[in-house]
This record gives sequence, structure tokens and C-alpha cells, in this order.
Amino acid sequence: MIVRGVCTRLSWERARDSLLTKPEEVLPLIELADLKTREVRLVEIPLGSRVRVRAGHASYCTFRKLDGSYCLNMIQKRAGRIPICGRCALDMPSLRCMLGEPQCRESEAPKSAKCVKSGLYQTRCTAPRFHYVLVYPESSSSAFLKVGIQREATFPTRILEQAALVSVVYARTPNVWRGREVEVLSAAYLEELEGRVLGGVKVAHASERKKAASRVAQLLSFIRSSATTLDAFFGRPAPSSAEAFASLGRAVGEFLSRRFEEYSLKAPIVVNDLEVYPYDEELVARAESVSHLTSGVSEVSGILAGWLGSFMLLARGGGLAVVDFRGFVGRQLELEADEAEVYALDVKRT
Repeated sequence: MIVRGVCTRLSWERARDSLLTKPEEVLPLIELADLKTREVRLVEIPLGSRVRVRAGHASYCTFRKLDGSYCLNMIQKRAGRIPICGRCALDMPSLRCMLGEPQCRESEAPKSAKCVKSGLYQTRCTAPRFHYVLVYPESSSSAFLKVGIQREATFPTRILEQAALVSVVYARTPNVWRGREVEVLSAAYLEELEGRVLGGVKVAHASERKKAASRVAQLLSFIRSSATTLDAFFGRPAPSSAEAFASLGRAVGEFLSRRFEEYSLKAPIVVNDLEVYPYDEELVARAESVSHLTSGVSEVSGILAGWLGSFMLLARGGGLAVVDFRGFVGRQLELEADEAEVYALDVKRT
């Protein structure tokens, strides 16, 4: 099967119930928009499928309008990782507003007609947020922490795309202004935990700034070092290898909940992300080498061995290729897979 379209994002939204109730393995969906018809399709590729991805060099605007449709204008000059055209940028009060950094006070909003016309006020500024902490293994007994914020409408894509070992959701705020306040204070509070041992794991530092490729490399090392012959047979690392990090996450979630009682959940939601990420334990464990492909790659192929966040794992030639799918966002893709499910998306869905 071959599917073509502009990659608008990789979605983990179908994992929402999994995170909020009982974690279970979920395949992410690749969202593709047709340049001519503007039709949006979701592509699901099962593990073990032979996959080939071809990407064009041109970039297209993936700003989502108020009616739910994507702009898809060709971008002459791309600014950073966000594929947005000059026209859409001019229609916004500020690009920072789209990034969740409000440029006005809550009492002033909406500050201009652009706030409403662009849809940012309705879909970004006044949208409720979930607050989370990600736990990354540094070693078998130490971890990095990263605090973050996620719009409820796209929950839990932002959380799961970052390839953490454990995710902790501890609060919900009503809008971007309250959300930013809680996010900034959370980062400051976490600094108090640096050097402490919680749940048997030491907090190395609480401001994870490593590049995404480094984070997924650490997670892969954790998976590969945790695997034994018996564990590989059952398809997952030994439970105890991740339980200590989950205990750390729970302690951190409770620590932050006490400081934000107005917005905290009844109890922090603690998820071992390896129970959600789909991956073939045997293919990952037996790979002789691991290579990280850059975001500028134009073609890649192999057997789909899994997904760790936004990273596609492809088994090929005895090795494992790790591809950050976010590098394909805004580019015209041709996806070829011997097995795939394709679903139509209602663009009016919010």
C-alpha cells in the first residue's frame, strides 16, 4: 500500500484513555494532508511491516486554521522546526502565542483582532492544559527530570512524543496564563530535588536539556540492558527495572501536587511509557548496531520494529535505524508499507 500527503504531525491522541486509565500498547497515527483535496488521512502501520518513507525537499505550512483545515502553502524559507508560512505568521498576533508563550495578560485578552481571527485565542490561549514531568534514565540508579505542559485538546501527544521512560501528569489548568505560571514554578520547585534519592533513584538534575536523539539513545540503552532471554521471550524488560523510576515519578508528582493544590489532580497519573510504546523486544535487543538518522533524510526503509515517542525504529541489515518523525512534518511524504490501515479525519474535529 502507498499513501501520499504532507505530514502534518504524528499523533498519540488515541493513547489518551490508556494514560488516564490502564496503560496498554498503542500504535501512533501518521497524519497526512492531500495538497489538492485538503483531505486528511491517518495512517497506522503495524509492527513487522516492511516500510519505505520518501520525503520531498519542499516544506509546507502546517498551521491549523479555525475551521480545522491546514494551510499547506509552500514555505519559501523555513524558520526553525515549525513549518509555518509568512502569511499565517502575519495573521497571528505573535508566533510566541502559538508556542504557548502569551504576550499579554489574561485580563487584556483578546488584545487584538488577530487573536480571534487566527483562532489562537480560542484554540490555544483559553484551552485547558495538563502539566507533566518526564523521567529519563541516566543510569540504573539516577535520572533526569523534565517539566512540561500539554494542551488538553491534543493530550497526550506532546507527552508521549518525547521518548521518556516514565510520564507523570499532576495538574490541570484552565488556560495558558495559569498554565505558564504553574509550568515556571514547577521547574523552580524541581530544583529543590536535585541530588536527592527518591524511590531508590537519584535525581541527577531537574532541567533536562539534552537533544531528543540523546534521550531516545538513553531509553534504547535502558531497554537493551534490561532485556534477558526470558524477558525477550515475554516481550518486555523485567518489571522491576522500571518500577524504581516509576516510584521516583510518583514521589515527584506528589511533591508538585502539594504545591499546586488548586490545580492538582486527585492523584498523580504515573505511566511506564514502555507499556504504551509499541516495539518488538526481540528486534530491538538483537540489533548489532544503532544508527540515528538526521532530520534531513529523504528516504529510509526497513522493518518497523517499533515507536519510542516520535522516533520510528527500523530494523535493517542487522542494525537498528532511529528516525525522528518530527523531521518529516511539513514535507510531502510517500509512505509504502506491505500492511497499513488508513482512516479519514474530519478536519472540523477540534
